[in-house]
Amino acid sequence: MPEKILVVDDDPLSLKSISIFLAEEGYRVQQAHDGIEALDCLKTDSFDLILSDIFMPRCNGFCLLENAKKLSPHTAVIFMTAYSTSDPRTKAASLGVEALILKPLLFEDLLEKIQRVLKKEN
Repeated sequence: MPEKILVVDDDPLSLKSISIFLAEEGYRVQQAHDGIEALDCLKTDSFDLILSDIFMPRCNGFCLLENAKKLSPHTAVIFMTAYSTSDPRTKAASLGVEALILKPLLFEDLLEKIQRVLKKEN
């Protein structure tokens, strides 16, 4: 059965395009528009990977990560961000995020990172 990915992004265009790309690559994809919605998904379903933007309203990526690790400690997490400063990268690495990808995304790079992280998890 293909891996299941929860894609979390408050930008509707990014959310849709990433989800379509991953579905076309054979992944099962579920969408969430922010961290709160993602946590609701984690309460009712399991995922192999969470692919999340960092900066979102209501519950940002760090809030999501902290709570997701309680609900689903074995789910891998990859962060996406448009901010290239080192602060989010350092914080993400210290919290156990497997990878951080800069926006705008290059889908080939995204796919390579997802495949690497999921292979490591199995």
